[in-house]
Amino acid sequence: MAITELQGRGVILSDDELSNIEAFFSLKSNKIRRPPYFNPDLLRLISYVIFGVGIFISVVIYVTARPPMEHPFGYNPLHTKTFLRELELYGGKGNIMAAQFREWFSGLWQGKDLSYTIASITVIISIILRYMGSRKHTDPDKNWVNPTES
Repeated sequence: MAITELQGRGVILSDDELSNIEAFFSLKSNKIRRPPYFNPDLLRLISYVIFGVGIFISVVIYVTARPPMEHPFGYNPLHTKTFLRELELYGGKGNIMAAQFREWFSGLWQGKDLSYTIASITVIISIILRYMGSRKHTDPDKNWVNPTES
């Protein structure tokens, strides 16, 4: 198709150039594309750094965290039966579940719970990077095309 377009525009090409163009397009269509290659040693190093920094930050937050503030009303309305009944009356069970989820999720980002959240996220990211770094790709497949080379 590209050769037809070039010939239609009156571009004169040698046989070597035509064969190079044909080889390029036939090579691209038969190759399998993979995600970019990452150096496994670098991924393992990044996982160690992320783990160390994340755990250090979570320990600092745990040590310096203040006790949770008291609710402005003196009690939490979600812990009273009348408030839960009113929530259910106006929005059903889904409203109660949404309010409890919202309270739980907002609690993850305050005080000592924040340190647990950061430590959990750190461990998950570190494990993922460590797993990616443990898989050596020393002999890529013959059908692999590096997207940065074209």
